[in-house]
Amino acid sequence: MIERLKAAWRWLMNPSGTLTNRTLNAGVWAFALTMTIRGLRTVRVIVLARLLAPEDFGLMGIALLTLGFLATFTTTGFDQALIQREGDIKGHLDAAWTVAIARGLLIGAAVVLGAPLVAGFFHTPEATGILRVMGLSMVVSGFKNVGVVFFDKDLQFRQRFIYRSIPHVIDLIVAVVAALLLRNVWALVFGVLAREISTTIASYIAHPYRPRISFDREKIVDLLKFGVWVFGSAVLSYFSANLDDIVVGRVLDATMLGFYTTAYTLSSFTSQQLTGVITEVAFPAFSKLQSERVRLRNAYLRVLRWVAVLAFPVAFGLWFIGPELVETLMGAKWLPLIPAFNVLLLWGLLRSVGSTTGPLLFAAGRPDINTKVHLVTVLLLAAAIYPFTTRWGIVGAAWATIVAGLLPVLYLLYLTGRFLETPKWSIVRTLGIPAAASAAMIGLLIAARAVIGEPTGFWVLLWAPLLGGFAYLGLLAAARRFVGYGVRF
Repeated sequence: MIERLKAAWRWLMNPSGTLTNRTLNAGVWAFALTMTIRGLRTVRVIVLARLLAPEDFGLMGIALLTLGFLATFTTTGFDQALIQREGDIKGHLDAAWTVAIARGLLIGAAVVLGAPLVAGFFHTPEATGILRVMGLSMVVSGFKNVGVVFFDKDLQFRQRFIYRSIPHVIDLIVAVVAALLLRNVWALVFGVLAREISTTIASYIAHPYRPRISFDREKIVDLLKFGVWVFGSAVLSYFSANLDDIVVGRVLDATMLGFYTTAYTLSSFTSQQLTGVITEVAFPAFSKLQSERVRLRNAYLRVLRWVAVLAFPVAFGLWFIGPELVETLMGAKWLPLIPAFNVLLLWGLLRSVGSTTGPLLFAAGRPDINTKVHLVTVLLLAAAIYPFTTRWGIVGAAWATIVAGLLPVLYLLYLTGRFLETPKWSIVRTLGIPAAASAAMIGLLIAARAVIGEPTGFWVLLWAPLLGGFAYLGLLAAARRFVGYGVRF
């Protein structure tokens, strides 16, 4: 037993051998990082939700929307280009770092100068100072050591875990201490600023590469040939993910935006955290298989199966325990977000499934497909978001995201199946079995609640996950035995 533990530890610290072995190791570390960050953020949200008001989260949401907008419209796509690029990339690193610095300075200046205009657009003049201070975080971020891209490119996720986890601990400590002292939105601002500063410092401690200023036009243009499609995809992704926030903040108010953004954060557990681990590791792994169609197809179907097996029960389960979870951990003042939260769970599920196609298309050198589909998503959202929000509030905004996202995700899955020449109905089967098992799990939980007699609060958070988890695993075991549906690396 001790020898096995030692062997597992050696493998965890220093993987070697096949790409599958190194990818599995990277997945373990990526999962550890995601769970660490998710745990820290969960504690952060719970504590700060108790100390701050929904309006404070709305003001911070306005600042993050603005920074996200500027960051998106200056996206270079260089990181993805460096990861996807085969051969030696060291000659391109200094050029990428120089552009990143210029980009950070540009965004910082734009935020400082444009803060009053943004605050006026959202009818929240108190957001001006917040925006200007938050602009500093983008300047600092621009100086991050570009050498850390090797952690992703070479599947060195252990080093990546150390480099990225510590700043989130600092964010939590600074934000909570500031909230206890100030009891206002500045606690959120100082936490983010501390995280960006510590991330930049940690990047130079974690990786030995020392970049230098370089205006090598040839290398910059070379990176832009790939990055231009990443830029287009990033711009459209921003609007598909944030146009609803912009309209809610503009049409309603900061308090409603606070409810909506918090509901979105809670509901996106499947798309941005849990399944994000899998797709994050998938991109560099797919890139190494881009010239081997059969292995690439098998790898994609494994990724899709893992995403489906995790995303469906989590989304269904959060729908069942959502009200008790919010009231117990955050307080009754946050319960108005539940109707929007329930709808956004479906959006998170769609994003989880759809997110598997992006790494594949990027790895295959076809980021243009992702960009074009995102364009359709944005156009559909633009058509639906305003009338839905003005009529049904934040619940309408949530439904607008479903209207915009459903058809593009289905089309991406269809296109992926054709591109990889997958067997007929294989993608439908991969998604259908976990969906059916999750629906059966919820049916059992609803029946159990009827028998128990509507227990509420903390007790639901104890028995429902346990009963649901055992039921779901049992259904998966039955699927494995009778129809050969199983998950493997």
